[in-house]
Amino acid sequence: MIEHWEQVPIFGDRIKQRVREGREEGREEGLALVRENISEFLHVRFGMTNGTIARAIQAIDEPKKLRAVFRRILTADSPEAIKKALAVKKLSRKRSMRIRTKQ
Repeated sequence: MIEHWEQVPIFGDRIKQRVREGREEGREEGLALVRENISEFLHVRFGMTNGTIARAIQAIDEPKKLRAVFRRILTADSPEAIKKALAVKKLSRKRSMRIRTKQ
């Protein structure tokens, strides 16, 4: 049914825009959920709530990088190991751009 409306110029553009927006919202919600799970794991396992590690995790905006960090954190045996795992990962493009503009 949607395919029919996509062929009508005035509706098609709006539908396509809404689909793009929905995908972006879903992506952001997914990233937020993974970040929340990481935070909960750190709190339960190491008693960590906030700090540099939490800020570093919040700065990751690419799903593959966040997933890789999550895997490393799951196997970490200390907060120092987590810091090393985060240091291995490069900053996300969005975060590194913010840092460059502030300098």
